[in-house]
Amino acid sequence: MDKPYIGPNENVPEITLRAIFLGIILTVILGASNSYLALKAGQTVTACIPAAVVSMMLLRKRQSHGVFQSTILENNMVQTIASAGEAIAAGIVFTLPSLLVMGFWKDFHFLETAAIGIIGGVLGVFFSVPLRQAFVVTAKLRFPEGVATTEVLKSGEKEAKGLKELFLGSFLSAVFKLCETGFKVVLDAVSFWITTPTGITMGVGSGLSFAMIGAGYVIGWRSCIAVVIGTLLTWGIGIPVYSLMFGSPEGLSGFDAAMSIWSEKMRFVGVGAFVVGGFWTIFGILPQIKEGIIQSFKGMSHHHEGKLRTDTDIPMKIIIGGTIVSIIPLGLFFHKILMVSGMSFNLSSMMILIIFATLFSLIIGFLSSCISSYTTGVVGSSQNPLSGIVIMAVLIVSSIFYMSFDQGELQSHGLSIAGIVMVIASIVACISCIGGENMQDLKSGYLLGSTPWKQQSMLFIGVIVGSLTIAPVLHILYEAYGLVGAMPRPDMDVSHAMSAPKAILMAEIIKSVFSKTLNWGLYFVGAAIAVCVIAIDHLLKLKNASIRLPILSVAIGIYLPFDVGTAAFIGGLLSYFAHRRMQRQKATVQDIDRGNRRGLLFASGLIAGEALIGVALAVPFAICQNNDLFKWAMIADQSVIVHILTIGSALLLLRHFLHCASDFKK
Repeated sequence: MDKPYIGPNENVPEITLRAIFLGIILTVILGASNSYLALKAGQTVTACIPAAVVSMMLLRKRQSHGVFQSTILENNMVQTIASAGEAIAAGIVFTLPSLLVMGFWKDFHFLETAAIGIIGGVLGVFFSVPLRQAFVVTAKLRFPEGVATTEVLKSGEKEAKGLKELFLGSFLSAVFKLCETGFKVVLDAVSFWITTPTGITMGVGSGLSFAMIGAGYVIGWRSCIAVVIGTLLTWGIGIPVYSLMFGSPEGLSGFDAAMSIWSEKMRFVGVGAFVVGGFWTIFGILPQIKEGIIQSFKGMSHHHEGKLRTDTDIPMKIIIGGTIVSIIPLGLFFHKILMVSGMSFNLSSMMILIIFATLFSLIIGFLSSCISSYTTGVVGSSQNPLSGIVIMAVLIVSSIFYMSFDQGELQSHGLSIAGIVMVIASIVACISCIGGENMQDLKSGYLLGSTPWKQQSMLFIGVIVGSLTIAPVLHILYEAYGLVGAMPRPDMDVSHAMSAPKAILMAEIIKSVFSKTLNWGLYFVGAAIAVCVIAIDHLLKLKNASIRLPILSVAIGIYLPFDVGTAAFIGGLLSYFAHRRMQRQKATVQDIDRGNRRGLLFASGLIAGEALIGVALAVPFAICQNNDLFKWAMIADQSVIVHILTIGSALLLLRHFLHCASDFKK
């Protein structure tokens, strides 16, 4: 057993009122930020390290009067609560917006949205208890984010720096977002598209979203390369080739024509790549799945009565009992969904459908929790196969329903059936996210010497607060910006719509099962691209190449708007050049870690700043139903000035970002 930082016999405060209060505040802020980021780009960023740093800054010991005598375990509890909220944000935002795109919902329902997050999140916490014993204690998997958080908290005991970079990044990003979305004097992308006389649509451009640049820095340049390759396949090759073969939409500008081809055609290529990539990802980790299930059941047989403080989980009788009891609200929830769906069932058919949905959610939820926990324990949260897991769940349930209902029922109740499928997938996604993300927190607690049952209890707080936060945030964002394929009002500007790529992807997959009118050729093109990418990635693996092409990363690049993938790539390049700059300066390993931490905090600030201003602007936009409320018309109409301001602001940011990330002397 690894020796914990705080010994099992040391009596150190862990759960305090101020830790709970700060954890709740950070859950609200980071949950809202990640909700915005997930809707905009289909990505979230881990909350554990930013939450840990902020906690250290605000609760650190004051040498002058010693009012805040915080402990490292107290700070760990804060980041545990915040991380649970961020995980729930991912599970909800990656799935539920599809209900609006399909037309099952007209807007986000607060009670239903919160219930899905709470039920799925609580089940995820229950499942994480035996998984902690299996993967953290017994198998001793790496869990890289958990180890990184541990080191951040340890360093904070001696030197608490970095809040300046976090706040500066937030301020700069917030100002840019205010100028872009509010005053409309800068752009979040610069591009040039034309349609040639022969009908070919082509162009160049790049996204300049500060949040996506920050996200690219956090993700790293290797992962960003895979995403931008997918982006180039769509926007650099796919759209010109399609317009050459079938022509461009008439009467549209070059940019509008490109957007039309992307939204109506190229996104289906991304769906095909996602389906193949999802199944390939699951197939590739079948041995891990088997080992995860075996270790999980072994962990459930462990008894901790009389064990050390650092080896005491929530008792298994509570876990098993809580899981059994959760069947009741889960079944009642599915009953309500069926009642409001408009489908007519006799009592026996309804009971069978409710039992199937409940048991499927529990079984696939536990399986997905094992997959996510094991995978993130080996390679980190950035490689969590959530998309593959949810795609698998959607395809299985959709196929079962398709075979269970006759064609008449599918035609009359197809929308309701599709909605039920997505609700099941949302429950599974929340369970999977908790398993993948919060096992990192439990690893951190294991290394630091936290009491496991106390940390697991804090996960429940993060789940509940996060679920209650995300529901109104999604409603406000939808009313202010809309979604691609689902606008709350007909007069809204589609260019400001949130892309919600993963949620819309799920909706398209369900349509592909129930509909016979879709262009299956585009799906097969995406599937063929996925097979080629998988083959190339396998060759890179055999050659031990430093760069890999994970198929799901390439697939999301194929599916995303060009501004998202290119902006993330800029952030990835910044992380690469910052690291190279420190190496040229012959920095030590400790110096490089310090510089990387500064860059990470600045990047986290960029994400948080843009997201929070986006949410803040959404409130008056939604109330007044006017996205041009703060528009500076005299400047906004001058495109040359707008482009100059945009490029100038971006260059200043990139210069400061590179300096901040590589200046390890501060």
